[in-house]
Amino acid sequence: MRPQTSIDLFNYLLRQRIIFLTGYVNDKVATQIVGSLMALDTMDQEEDIRMYINSSGGQPYSIFGVLDAMKAVKPDIQTLGLGACYSYASLILAAGTPGKRFSMKNTRIMMTQPMAEAASARAVLSARYYMEFTGMDQDEVEENTNRDFFMTPEIAVQQGLIDGVIGDEEDLYAPPAVTKQLRDMGLNDDLTPNLVKWYR
Repeated sequence: MRPQTSIDLFNYLLRQRIIFLTGYVNDKVATQIVGSLMALDTMDQEEDIRMYINSSGGQPYSIFGVLDAMKAVKPDIQTLGLGACYSYASLILAAGTPGKRFSMKNTRIMMTQPMAEAASARAVLSARYYMEFTGMDQDEVEENTNRDFFMTPEIAVQQGLIDGVIGDEEDLYAPPAVTKQLRDMGLNDDLTPNLVKWYR
């Protein structure tokens, strides 16, 4: 019974153009995410894809595969950090479409220290991705990854990893009738009830 429920939930989220990325990203998880991105791109190349991220990180080249797929699809990708976006998962959070990258108020985000010497291929590639997605220069990336750099969402905004924070005093909430209208228009869903800031 439980596996069927999980499959139904996955299918429901996918029909809503939502990808839930949780846990450690290995080859199997990356393949599922890439497949979901490709399927949603085939279904509709105009409507945004939403990616919810709560991850401790993952195998570097599995993460890089997800990043390549995110860059390849035509729809904009909204990213939302939940809980924790650590290590290479912070790259996925930052890889969302500029202006559509957010985290919840209590999310913790971490840029990772390279797992090997700075000259390793994966360290160089991750640094390039950080520069591409955040606007940091090479010196800033090297400084921020000299050690594991844990940050609040507010600091992540300053560093260019995300564009805004959901759950602070400036969030805008709508009454139920307006929320229903927004949901009917595809601008809201049951996972973000009454919240309109993310889609502003």
